[in-house]
Amino acid sequence: MKRIIILGSLLLQLCACQSDIKPEKKEEPKISIVNPNLKLLPCPAIPEEGILEDVYMQSFSYTGGRMIFGVNKLRLGGKTPAWDQFPFDNTRKGTEVHLNIDNERHHLSNTNVFEYDLPNGTYQLYAFINRSYRVAVQNEESIISRSIVVKNGELTKSTKNEEAALIYNMPYGKYKKEAAKKIIVDFVLYHIDLESDGKYIKVIINNGNTFEIRENKPYFLEGMTVGKHNCRLELYNKENKLLQPPVESEFVVE
Repeated sequence: MKRIIILGSLLLQLCACQSDIKPEKKEEPKISIVNPNLKLLPCPAIPEEGILEDVYMQSFSYTGGRMIFGVNKLRLGGKTPAWDQFPFDNTRKGTEVHLNIDNERHHLSNTNVFEYDLPNGTYQLYAFINRSYRVAVQNEESIISRSIVVKNGELTKSTKNEEAALIYNMPYGKYKKEAAKKIIVDFVLYHIDLESDGKYIKVIINNGNTFEIRENKPYFLEGMTVGKHNCRLELYNKENKLLQPPVESEFVVE
């Protein structure tokens, strides 16, 4: 009987000690706010006159802090052929050359000249032509992909890249209310064919809404709200392996 009383007493003391122990506070998972009204939809087909298969960039040079591209078969600064047959807003600057350095720094010009001081170093340079309605010309003759070395504002080495690359295009910059109703999402594929080798692109808006693209065509966002936003593009193979660092840009809806 004594043994039972002692054992019961020990159990009561153990329970009392355990009641004083505070449970560990678990960290709450971070929840991304997702816009349920946001949609990514394919754009209508580009009119035949606007395909621009014969457009090409013949040359590239960099000297004295000035980058110059030789664009052929298309006038920069004007509206792209068949602009009135594509139901999206046209930029006031018209057809432009877009320049990406290391697929991070995005610049554009509606002439073939960029006044751009590059510090000494080695860079990956991508350049392409954008139609006046913000959709890139996709034939590879119109795309420049080069590894360059710059010293004292001069180009000392330039080598053509053969590696596949996903290059960011749109959205970029500021969008007024009307233009923001349908915001173009576009990219340039260099030595990549999504439809034949099983690759795909993830479009991630504000680290929340995520969409998958499996066709090389422009899309548009519908349902964007006023404010600053981020668009990130990620390239994957059919085994769901990320193939290059993500490319991204911020844009603003006013």
